[in-house]
Amino acid sequence: MKILYTSAQIKRAITKIFSTSKGRRVAIAAFVGQDATAYLPRPDGIELVCWPKAGGTNPDAIRDLMKRKVSVSFANGVHMKVYWTEDRGVVLTSANLSANALGSGSLKEIGVLMPSSAININKALAALNAHPASTRDMDKLDREHKAYVKANPQIRTRMARGCSFRNWYLMANRPKWRIAWYQVAKVRLAQKARKILENEHGAHDYWDIMTATKGQCEENDWILCFNVEGRVARWAEWMFAHHVIRVPPSDRRAYVSGAPYQVIQVFRTAAYSQPPFVIDTKFRRALRDAIADLGGLESIEKTVQTKVTREFARLLYSHYK
Repeated sequence: MKILYTSAQIKRAITKIFSTSKGRRVAIAAFVGQDATAYLPRPDGIELVCWPKAGGTNPDAIRDLMKRKVSVSFANGVHMKVYWTEDRGVVLTSANLSANALGSGSLKEIGVLMPSSAININKALAALNAHPASTRDMDKLDREHKAYVKANPQIRTRMARGCSFRNWYLMANRPKWRIAWYQVAKVRLAQKARKILENEHGAHDYWDIMTATKGQCEENDWILCFNVEGRVARWAEWMFAHHVIRVPPSDRRAYVSGAPYQVIQVFRTAAYSQPPFVIDTKFRRALRDAIADLGGLESIEKTVQTKVTREFARLLYSHYK
């Protein structure tokens, strides 16, 4: 048995046993941070169990691990941190699978390296009652993660490693998003929206606003917005639905009969969770060509509506080169 007194010692021990093991490997951690793959060498085949709790486990990290062929399962209330190999030992520690615990963070951790036989891993797993992470689980974690970051913008993770549209399209359990298109028009802030902004944020300032139909989007949705003139799509950008507010007909200056909701993004995009993918030059070109294929605004409304159908995603992907 060896006592591990620092995060660096814990990281080295986990890396060594996971990289050299020729048998089964299991990681149990309460939370999985954004850079989790940096602490799991040779990820292919690892069994991972974690708690899908917003603010602790990052859904983008889970998708990255799945892409690298880690078998991910979820269990509520997990607090143990166990890094076990069949033939190279086991690390019991206070450290989660995150940069805060094992990397550049300031958390103070401790652990112990013991022989594999010291832990009956099957008994430990059985006590967790875990289940494989499903599409429904990932959707729920996405929603809760976006809500958590919205409420705590100071902890927002960096966007430097934004996902490309191609990687999003090929991703298992990919994040969902909505679509909205517009022609140039000015939206007047509703009185109800003004009050909500002042009560919750101390001012009626906001970053972006649009009108919407019933069911077009929900709070915390990411919306791909673009301008349509004829058959040309341009100025694509992400909008985050911080507030979705129904405008009463009595507010005549702001009410729009066909679109009685106002969607408001309060802060800059960087204040929220990471969008589903980066809008780069290749995607802008793909969007332009896909909209041109559909043949104008009326056809877009019939074909795409406001949800991203599989057919439209496939059409975008066919033009993404």
